[in-house]
Parts: sequence; C-alpha cells; structure tokens
Amino acid sequence: MRPFSLHSWAIWWEEIQTKESTLKIKMYEPKNTFVDDVLPLALPKDFLEATYYHYRDFPKPYWKRYLVAKRFVDCRQAKTPKLFKSGMNTKFFVMENSSDYRMDFYNGCSVHEG
Repeated sequence: MRPFSLHSWAIWWEEIQTKESTLKIKMYEPKNTFVDDVLPLALPKDFLEATYYHYRDFPKPYWKRYLVAKRFVDCRQAKTPKLFKSGMNTKFFVMENSSDYRMDFYNGCSVHEG
C-alpha cells in the first residue's frame, strides 16, 4: 500500500500532510486549534516545528488514523468529478481518482464504472 495524495487533514491536535510522489509524511501541531471551514490551519513557520517521516517509518500509533483518513480520501475522490462533459443525450463525469467514471443519460439510464 502506498501513501495517498492529499493537501492536508486534521486529526485530533496533529496535522498530517502526505505527498505520494516523495513518500514523505509531515506531522506538526498547529498553533491555532480552532478549525474553521473557510480558513485552513496555519502551517509551521519554522522547519524544526514539524516532524518528518518516511512512509515505511511512520509510527504505529498513527497507522489506524492514517488508514481511516486514506479510506475517506479514496471514497471522496471516487465521488468527486474532475472532468465533466455534457452532450445532447448524456452527461459524462470522470472522477478525481481517474479510474472511475459515470455516464448519465437524460432518459434515466446511468452507467457507472469503478
């Protein structure tokens, strides 16, 4: 299993950021713990405020949280359209994970793949 791509998500009082291309995980405690739907949590200004892990060296106590968040992100990417094309008889959606797609016909028929 590989890490997944996500900008960031808040788990309890820790913030975790991952990048699929580098296999690195960054963890830090945000200064403001108030979570606002509009404003993201502030990033640490100092490089030393964050702890960096390689994907294989991620601490065991955080694995369960990581896997729950991964399932959430995978589900969200499968349901969120990235590309939308509308024709005379159909609407075609390609989802964010690029392997799922959906075609909705105006006569009520629907085709799902993924």
